[in-house]
Amino acid sequence: MVADNDKAVLLLTRPLTSAQEFAERVLAHGLPGLRPCFSPLLDITFRDNPIDYGDAAGVVFTSRHGVDAAVRFGSSLRLPCSCVGSATAQKARDAGWPVLTEAETASALIGKLTSDSTKGPLLHICGRERRGELAENLSRAGLTTREIVTYDQSLLPFSAGALRALNGPLPIIAPVFSPRTARHFARSHKGTAPLWPVAISRAAAEPLDCLDVAAICVAKRPNSDAMLDAIADTYERAIRVEGDRTED
Repeated sequence: MVADNDKAVLLLTRPLTSAQEFAERVLAHGLPGLRPCFSPLLDITFRDNPIDYGDAAGVVFTSRHGVDAAVRFGSSLRLPCSCVGSATAQKARDAGWPVLTEAETASALIGKLTSDSTKGPLLHICGRERRGELAENLSRAGLTTREIVTYDQSLLPFSAGALRALNGPLPIIAPVFSPRTARHFARSHKGTAPLWPVAISRAAAEPLDCLDVAAICVAKRPNSDAMLDAIADTYERAIRVEGDRTED
């Protein structure tokens, strides 16, 4: 149901806890009439296997779920860690890890680790679905790294609320944070509402190019702060454009 003061829908497709935290940050920007709709397209399931740190001199986290898995299955806080993304790094700090290296992308992290005389071997704590071959690339660069898969990411359909919104009258502002989620979004989307995706990177935007969208905005940098700015800009554009159409 659309309330009188609703101007746009913020369709959040990340796992629920992450989506709720991000929604709070978006709404703190003071975007009147932006209604959150939660529809996780990924279900995170942690595996039961313990983490064997072996002779690792440090760990690598490329997502907050990796940190959660390490906490869940017995962490080794004596080890320093390196992280992709500021949110992942903050999650690691909050859990008690000393964060030595942080970068916005996996390729940037590889560059830092291989140029900073980082001590190995390293352990990459990751999920089954992951982009690139971080452990292999680090090992080829001379920094021995092995990986352990600690969680699975299963695809989910749109929720009933999301389907109603996607076929409703309000513009849909849809943040996407990964190419895999974007591909699943594009395959699943059959809606008629004006769609305004906001992608964290060009790689996350590309799968949405096949959709009939009002506009796709790519964040200026691949981090949550840049995503917040991009969502605020998209919101202003969406309500202006859709408002002009209503007046016509």
